[in-house]
Formats: sequence, structure tokens, C-alpha cells
Amino acid sequence: MRITLRHTVTAGLIAIAALTTPAFAQKGGAHATGPDCGLTATADWGGDPASGLTASAATTCEDDGRTWATLSLANAAGDRVYEGRFPTDEVMVLAWAEPGQLAASLDEWLTAFTHLDNTIHLPGENAEFPFYPAEGLTQADIDALRTMGHDMACYIQGMESAMCLLRDGDGVREIGVQLFPG
Repeated sequence: MRITLRHTVTAGLIAIAALTTPAFAQKGGAHATGPDCGLTATADWGGDPASGLTASAATTCEDDGRTWATLSLANAAGDRVYEGRFPTDEVMVLAWAEPGQLAASLDEWLTAFTHLDNTIHLPGENAEFPFYPAEGLTQADIDALRTMGHDMACYIQGMESAMCLLRDGDGVREIGVQLFPG
């Protein structure tokens, strides 16, 4: 095959387009500052400031060029009772944000804590998008939780799953992962 100037220019344009996509640009190695660095958002459990449990999200921009979001929950005494750290380009609601628009996506991410779901809605293990119990819990445990109808928060933790948390005293505990179509 003969490579022409047209092939070279076309290949160059395709490469430039690939390198300027938001997902690649975020993984690329440039700077550790930008409009999506140092953002914060908070939400009270059930939308109630008196609940004694507050979710917060904060972003950091790392030297490798990636932006990370840390999700944490703190009780009324200020003790951190739960934490997870996620690359923003691997969490559906955060990955869709255009540069400079991540603050609104953090707020949306935390709606899982203001608009609680209920364990009666947990799908069974044979559902099209099943619920998988957390380590240490059995399907019988999940069936019992489903019957009890406890409030829970299920936050998006990836591109096709949400981690579900149940209030446990002044803290929370993971009860499992809910799959959804990505």
C-alpha cells in the first residue's frame, strides 16, 4: 500500500482528535491544577441537617494529570465513618462532566444521600441487574434487609454499579453493589 500525503494528514487529524477527548486529556500527564481541582460538595443524610451524618465529596488533581474524587461520610462528632476514593473518569456521573463543570456533577453524585432509597427495592439475585451482597453478608441477610425496609443510600461507584450503604448507629455499613446498565 502506498502512503500518500492524504493518508498522513488523515492519520494526524485522527490522532489529534483522540488526544483531545476529555477522558484522554484527564489521563494525560500534564498539570496538577485546573478548574476541577479542590472542589467540594456536601449533603446531609436524607436531606436532614439533624440526621447526624454528612456526606462530602472533594476533588484533587494528581501529578499524573488525573482528577480524583474522595467521598466521605462523617457523624455528628465529626468522625469519618466511611470513605472511598475514585478517579473521576471512572465514575459515570463524574466522567460525563465537561472541563470546569465537575462541581455540578459532585452535587449530583451526592443526591444519593439526600434522596434515600429503601431496602425493599433491592432486586433479587436473578434480576436482570442483580444486587450483590457485600463481603460478610449472605443472600439471606439481604432478603431480611429487604423485608425490614430500611433507608439506604446507593452512590454511583463506577460506570455500571452503585455501592449501597445502610445507616448503622452513628455510622454506615456497606450492604452490597447494585448493577445498572452502563
